[in-house]
Amino acid sequence: NDNHLTTTTTTTNRDNKQRQQTETTDNNTMEDVMTITPLGSGQEVGRSCHVLEFRGMTILLDCGIHPGYDGMNGLPFLDLVQPEEIDICL
Repeated sequence: NDNHLTTTTTTTNRDNKQRQQTETTDNNTMEDVMTITPLGSGQEVGRSCHVLEFRGMTILLDCGIHPGYDGMNGLPFLDLVQPEEIDICL
């Protein structure tokens, strides 16, 4: 998307020579950066969970349990997330 880039072109005359300088600036802000934090699912069935943070929203995605473990051992590593910080659970 061109809205994220600003290009400035300057032509100068130094020592009777034409010189062109182009500068490109990325206008993205931290709001446009998505952070994905996996809390489970590495090399296993179930216990998958991912936290996505984007534009001030925190989304808990695909929170499952491991079918081979009982109790807390079957859950993703939810201790890394504060429940009150979750805006959406999908």
